[in-house]
Amino acid sequence: MMTVSTCDVCRGEGTVIAIPCRDCRGEGRVRQPHKLTINVPAGIDTQAQIRMTGEGEAGPRGGPNGNLYVVFEIQAHEFFRRQDNDIILELPINVAQAALGADVQVPTLEGMDTVRINAGIQNGTTFRLRGRGVPFLRGNGRGDQVVVTKVVIPDTLTAEQKILFEALAHTFNPMPKSQTGPDGQPTEGGGMSPHDEGFFDRIKSALGL
Repeated sequence: MMTVSTCDVCRGEGTVIAIPCRDCRGEGRVRQPHKLTINVPAGIDTQAQIRMTGEGEAGPRGGPNGNLYVVFEIQAHEFFRRQDNDIILELPINVAQAALGADVQVPTLEGMDTVRINAGIQNGTTFRLRGRGVPFLRGNGRGDQVVVTKVVIPDTLTAEQKILFEALAHTFNPMPKSQTGPDGQPTEGGGMSPHDEGFFDRIKSALGL
């Protein structure tokens, strides 16, 4: 009967170091930190990997180095949310901007951009800024930036703003019963028309537009 096993002394190397180094203990390698600079391609996403050949752990007794695999995890952004190669942005606007329309500043990956908000836009309406998204990792082109409008209703009003909103409410149909007479016409002091001179200008001024 014959049994074959690896030598406990040389570990199959065939040689034994009589006086091992104090640092490597005869392994021929020492663990120490090492910083690398890597080129991150545009458009990379979470769980993507980059292999760096020869930058892994050193082989024993002068053997070849292994490889280093860098796994990416993209941090969440305060305003932007990624969906494939598109960038989703929730854009808060006030009620005056939604009703009257306005030119507003929209943040993009390259900085601020001015876009036109059409009058009468509704909460949750979306529009696209073409080519303002994430670059395609393989191939040319970029995704879009999808802007989702969010009409913000103020929870507190100044005295002037409250008067203006009450005046505006009386111009809408149907009229509140308490503000209409027997003939269906507004009672005295029952509001003002949106066509009155300076009405919308006063709303814009009160809301800081």
